[in-house]
Amino acid sequence: MPASRLCLLAPADRYLHLPDVRIHYRILGEGPPLVMLHGMGSSSVDWFPVTPMLADRHQLILIDLRGHGLSSLPRNRDYSVRSMAEDVWAVLDHLGLERTAMLGLSLGGCVTIQFAILHPSRLEKMVLVNTFARLRSAGVGDVWSKMKRGIIAMQGMDKLAHYVAVSLFSDPKIQAIAEERLRRNDVKAIMRTMLGLSRLNL
Repeated sequence: MPASRLCLLAPADRYLHLPDVRIHYRILGEGPPLVMLHGMGSSSVDWFPVTPMLADRHQLILIDLRGHGLSSLPRNRDYSVRSMAEDVWAVLDHLGLERTAMLGLSLGGCVTIQFAILHPSRLEKMVLVNTFARLRSAGVGDVWSKMKRGIIAMQGMDKLAHYVAVSLFSDPKIQAIAEERLRRNDVKAIMRTMLGLSRLNL
């Protein structure tokens, strides 16, 4: 692969140090800004396959949400979607970007919606992929599901990664990819992120 292509796929690491967390982000391309937010258990690296197709038209800001990728685990243990949205705001403020488009996948879509509610004047447009604004409780079954996740989490990230991947995806190939990515994460960070999502009601 040509060196220029590799540069597009692997932009330089940047960090913003906030009071309770260190946020990692990458910037590449030229044009109107586009913030790209990944899903749970993932990171900004997942966007690399598509960045070459977008970087000639947009300045891409790829952010690792707190507790994910190269961003740190928050010292205050706050994994709420609201705090993630405020982290994104802090990065944009640091970069001096008054308005931007935003692309959010799954958890990143939840953060995008929350950002739109909190800071509508900063959002030019948003693209939501496979996401939601709230999770409906399924009564006793929902309580049992949460208990089961907690019990599995006590056995480590490998067990939790398998459970989440099989629960979310029906295609065995996608399950394998999701499970492999989830295994890279801190088990407590994933459990607290899932807890934050379970309380989401935008």
